[in-house]
Amino acid sequence: MVVGDLSATVKERLRQSLKRECVRLCEIEKEMAPLYTPYNRFLDLDTERDTRFAGAVRILSSFGEAEFLTLVSNPDFDMIQTAFRGTFHYGQPLWESIRAVLGEMGEMREVDLVSAVGSLGLTSSTTAVHSAINGHRAVFSTRRLGRKKFVALKKEK
Repeated sequence: MVVGDLSATVKERLRQSLKRECVRLCEIEKEMAPLYTPYNRFLDLDTERDTRFAGAVRILSSFGEAEFLTLVSNPDFDMIQTAFRGTFHYGQPLWESIRAVLGEMGEMREVDLVSAVGSLGLTSSTTAVHSAINGHRAVFSTRRLGRKKFVALKKEK
């Protein structure tokens, strides 16, 4: 075989391979086209589920032990057992419970916040709440109006 013939054969085989690849790529694109919308919807729902699950965990774990057990054993809330299929334990750091309360209630006076956290069955004191807020300044904002101190969540950027 002459070198020129070899070069022509190699080029022709590469062209044929390229043509086969391109034909298959077009077939794949055609088959994928109807799947784009459902797949994007799946991704959106998956992201929303993860976000809502994290929020539900934050809220559920804000309750104290007695309130937690009452809530999860209530037949009106059987969707909790469905949503939390695995083992779930109550309890979280105090500042996360404060974040859950403020997320629902908005800005509150610090003294009312202490009562609200206590009503969840958590042992709290003004000192503990104050310490949790000061320890997480990136999450909470505070302002004073005379002698009253107000606490809110910082706006997410």
